[in-house]
Amino acid sequence: MPRQLPVTVLSGLPEVGKTTLLRQIIGKQDGHKIAVIVNGLMPIDPATDRWDGVAKFVRLDMGCACCSANEELIEAVASLARTGEYDYLFIESGGASEPLGIAETFAYVDEDGQCLHDLARLDTMVTVVNAKTFMVDFHSSDELFDRGIAVDEADDRNIVDLLVDQVEFADVIVITNVDRVKKSEVAALESLLTRLNPEAHLLRASPENLDVSELMDTGRFDPEKVSEGPEWQRSIRAVERSSPDDHGFSSLVFKARRPVHPDRFYEFVQAAALDGVVRSKGFVWLASRHDWVGLWSQAGKVCGLSGAGSWWATASEDEWPESPQARAEIVEGFDPEFGDRRQEVIFIGQNIDPDLVRRGFEACLLTDAEMALGPELWAEFDDPWPSWDDDDGMFSHEDDDDDDEFTD
Repeated sequence: MPRQLPVTVLSGLPEVGKTTLLRQIIGKQDGHKIAVIVNGLMPIDPATDRWDGVAKFVRLDMGCACCSANEELIEAVASLARTGEYDYLFIESGGASEPLGIAETFAYVDEDGQCLHDLARLDTMVTVVNAKTFMVDFHSSDELFDRGIAVDEADDRNIVDLLVDQVEFADVIVITNVDRVKKSEVAALESLLTRLNPEAHLLRASPENLDVSELMDTGRFDPEKVSEGPEWQRSIRAVERSSPDDHGFSSLVFKARRPVHPDRFYEFVQAAALDGVVRSKGFVWLASRHDWVGLWSQAGKVCGLSGAGSWWATASEDEWPESPQARAEIVEGFDPEFGDRRQEVIFIGQNIDPDLVRRGFEACLLTDAEMALGPELWAEFDDPWPSWDDDDGMFSHEDDDDDDEFTD
């Protein structure tokens, strides 16, 4: 049985410099027999475009590679790994790809009990961001379809949501075009990226100083990330409130054990209290949807509240996870009356007033008189949020300030 083939995945929006970075890595690696898989939509022709140092070049039409059972990717990686001929594999994903989906592909177990992880080992998840365009994309309300990179007509994802997903799941974030923006803007960008993903290692792309050891054979990828969820969930567990850094960025976690009034919460997320908040995400308990988990997500101007299944308190213990650790975590967070229902949202912002955010959220909570009404009457509250059965609840929060860069 050949050893597990180590793999580095390069993710990022189109035209951020993934291909250039890959060329630089391969040009600097020493003596390894390298295989490369690229998305079929990439403008690369291996027949005419020379890739020195590449032993095997594979082109796939992976789409967004966001399905854990991506058969084409599984077959390609497995085929390369089984030969035992290659020392390392790089996967350059398409601009619409979600890193979590690719990681899930490696953990996917088929009906025969086979798992790609038995043959290949995810070593490093790299996300490439462009210092010149990051803020434009972050403040954009465009959908992938508007940019011509949607997988199909049903792909209604937003650019900023994809951008944040790519950043928050990375082990290493490489910043390109740092020489095309002010040093202060690069520093502010690094500050934001650190808030979005405190565990990621940040690198500024520089061909003359590129250290390949930071991008391959790092051992940085932790398979537990696939089951633990994205960085914002881990941040909620680690952060209560942080002091502003040199660029004014700080984090705040709001927690409460009573529901929010749907109408007041709708007004709150569109109010001035969230000015300066660049990212927020977490669990919301709407009084009018007592048994259902609300998943709040905001990145830049795009925000919304979508359904994320039912609270564990509504399910029998037979339906709970089998893992003793997971079950213990559920029980640990149980309220005697309402179970795991709760408000738990992390806010990341620049020059925000954390007390204003907290007071605004607290004003959305039901009063003692409203709590006394009980869930049956809560269901009759005015609820302006779209149905979670018919709509994902996303909308663009447009404001008068359309700046595409951070203040210093």
